[in-house]
Amino acid sequence: MASRVASPVAASPDAGGCVAFLPQRSAVRSFGFAPTEYKAAMEKSEAPLSFEKDVRPLFTETDIDHMAPMGVLLDDYKFMSDPSNAKNVYEFLTGEQEPRMPPGGPYWDQRQLDLFASWMKGGRRP
Repeated sequence: MASRVASPVAASPDAGGCVAFLPQRSAVRSFGFAPTEYKAAMEKSEAPLSFEKDVRPLFTETDIDHMAPMGVLLDDYKFMSDPSNAKNVYEFLTGEQEPRMPPGGPYWDQRQLDLFASWMKGGRRP
């Protein structure tokens, strides 16, 4: 019987520093493709991230209302798809720029930050 134990692969900066796990060789053989094919198949199965479906819901109405008077339109795709605007918002969310957003928290968890970063790297789709 093929082993289904996963083994860690080195942390990838593209994965937000997360350690990826791939099945050991015997488990891969049972699926019928090599590790590089496995990774490619997994990447293809993920739908591209979109602003409306994935990013916009991360911002609360309070976030949107608080930032709008300052010209930061968190719910506006045209504004957020501009690379410099998206980067600035991201840096305030991570605390790279002060004050960290949202003011007083709760701050975004790593999963939310990674999703936003992936959307930016993936072409900032609507």
